[in-house]
Amino acid sequence: MAAAAAVAAAFGLGAAAWAPPELSEDEFANQEVLQKSLFDEYYHSERGFAVGEALRQLGHQAFSHPSWAFGVANGLYHFFFYREDWHPAAPHSMLSIEDMSLAAELFKASLQHSSCLDPGLDLQSFLMGLCQQKLAMLFLLQLELGAAMSCEHRLAESAAVLRAAADIFEKMQKVQYHALLGDIGWKSPADLALNDELYPRSFGAVWPAERFPYAQFLEANFETFLGELQAILAEEGLFEQLRRLARNAEGLAVWPPDARGHVQLLDGREENPMLATCAFAPRSCELLAARPELRCGRGAAFLARLEPNAWLKPHLGNSRRLAAHLGLITAEGTELNVGPARRLRWQVGRAFVWDATSCPLCGPWLRMPPASSRTPCAQRSRVLCDKRWMHARRLTARCHE
Repeated sequence: MAAAAAVAAAFGLGAAAWAPPELSEDEFANQEVLQKSLFDEYYHSERGFAVGEALRQLGHQAFSHPSWAFGVANGLYHFFFYREDWHPAAPHSMLSIEDMSLAAELFKASLQHSSCLDPGLDLQSFLMGLCQQKLAMLFLLQLELGAAMSCEHRLAESAAVLRAAADIFEKMQKVQYHALLGDIGWKSPADLALNDELYPRSFGAVWPAERFPYAQFLEANFETFLGELQAILAEEGLFEQLRRLARNAEGLAVWPPDARGHVQLLDGREENPMLATCAFAPRSCELLAARPELRCGRGAAFLARLEPNAWLKPHLGNSRRLAAHLGLITAEGTELNVGPARRLRWQVGRAFVWDATSCPLCGPWLRMPPASSRTPCAQRSRVLCDKRWMHARRLTARCHE
């Protein structure tokens, strides 16, 4: 317990009741302020993460204040994607249809606020308004909503939301940005992969590890990563203490709530990328910090953990991004879905590499088996910058089994 106590002393965790922060007419400043407020509450509050009703009310107000819409939509997606009362035996979808419908409408409001679908919008305004990122998030939610509504036999609603996605996609293709971009292989909303805007497609959904030097590096240093992870797990409460320091998480990104946790080791945005958590995994951090793939503006490395019976939601990142996972402790039956590549199995000592700028649709991205004596952990990395390593993929929308 000594190590856990040292962490608590070094990183005091406070407590405060959450209230929506003051917002302005600057939508990206609002996004930053709101996300910081929500993440602070998620990690620091000792009275639980009770922000749902206030955030939903803020969302409804945002239709009259469209500069708020982008931030609230992202907050709903990050923290309320899944129904908290969902059970595997339940007849309804695990997706929180009401909250994600609200989030989708707010993304639409944000698109309108930035004139993103105006055919006359100039290239700079399209890019500075983050129009493509907003569209990608909207399509993600619309396709997930269409699938969830279909699974609940709400077929008319499912058809309507999918038709709306197709209509917006058609309008997107007519803006000046896409006229200049040309044909990059996007034929439907499910095809979006933001790496495609900068780099040609290479390997599809999953990269072969033997073609990616970073994956070979991960596998070659498996014993080091595993050994330092085991030392952390051997100290009761230490992993949880370190997990609470990780600000780059997505809150309720899993079902059941809080079944996902990770410890961030490196942050490429910092002058010294090795974080204070490296005191508990020094050799792992030294090895990772020496890799050129992580020495760029948004590179990062984590120790990630999922509890048994967890489902991790679909998600995507901005362009110039690959993701790599190395299985350190795995459970039989762990399944990873990456676009059309379904039911991939984690293996101890083996790395997965994929494009992280598009997302698997119509069902969870990662499913843990119902019960296991071993809590799966992985070395997780976000790799960016070098165009030689970029690729993207075509997504196939299909419901999870």
